[in-house]
Formats: sequence, C-alpha cells, structure tokens
Amino acid sequence: MPRIIVTVCCAIALLAACGGDESSPTDTPTADATTTTAANGSDAGVIAIETPPCDLVTSDDVATATGLAVGDATEQPPLSCIFPVGDDSGVDVYVNADDGAGRGSGPAAVFAAYEEMVAEGSAEAVTGLGEAAFYSQGFRTLAVNAGGGQFIAVGVNGGFSELDEPRDALIAIATAAIGRI
Repeated sequence: MPRIIVTVCCAIALLAACGGDESSPTDTPTADATTTTAANGSDAGVIAIETPPCDLVTSDDVATATGLAVGDATEQPPLSCIFPVGDDSGVDVYVNADDGAGRGSGPAAVFAAYEEMVAEGSAEAVTGLGEAAFYSQGFRTLAVNAGGGQFIAVGVNGGFSELDEPRDALIAIATAAIGRI
C-alpha cells in the first residue's frame, strides 16, 4: 500500500509541476496537509509560518551552504523563495514555508509523504533539526517540522552537476531558516 501512496503522490506532484498548482516550484510528493503525523506518531495541526520565505534565508546563507555564487532571491507567493545558484542555467535552491492552508504541495504534505517513504528506503530521517526532519535524495528535498506544527521544505531544482548531492547544504540552509521563524 505505501508504494501506491507514493506513486499517487508523485503523479499529483507531476501534475502540479506541469501547471496544475503553481504554488510550489518543486516536484516533491504530496499528501493531505490539514494534519500530519509527527515523528513521535501524534497528529499535529499545521500552523502558518508568518515570516515570508525570503526572510527566512539569505543569499549569503545559500552561498555559504553550497559554496556557489547565488543570485538575487525571487519570492513566489504564497509559499516559496527561489535562489539561483552556480553557473548551470536553471539551477536553484528553494525555501518553502507552510502557510497552514492545507496545500497538497505544501511543506507539511511533503513532510508527511517523506515520513511514509522512510519505511521503503526512499527517504531518511535527519536528526538534530527541528522536531523532526526527512530528506529524500531522489527529490533532493529536505522537509522539516520546525516545531509546534510549523513546516518548511528546502530543496534543489534543476541540474545535477554542481549540486549533485545537496543533503548537507540543505541541512545548513534549513538550520538558518528555523532560526528566523
């Protein structure tokens, strides 16, 4: 059954990436975002992060974490801030902050999907970051319960040559974002 859920989530994400839901720049799997199961198994309501996504992370944070040149951030309301990175055209780091609206592509939904993906090995738990965090190498995205039901997702869109495995960079960026929530 979990494989079916992930397949359905990936299909929903693909539709969203093709224009079905322009609220998120990522193609990560999705789930019901009205509530999510925390790492300890309890249901927690999703609480809106009031800080705009581009105020959670700076270009310097992204440059320090990736070791790459970073262009000016672009806000994509209501959830995202996009940072172009490196010399590869179309490569960017994004930060999504959940607004509590229950979006199927929001960070809480991504967190819930990744939590389920841990059992099949397509995502991993990341310790020491917020209340709980999960990383998917396949989606190159980190989803975090920053605390108290506030969720963020940090990931990479685009090419693989400069940020082939961005796990550690995404953890550093998420750490900066959590400090500004």
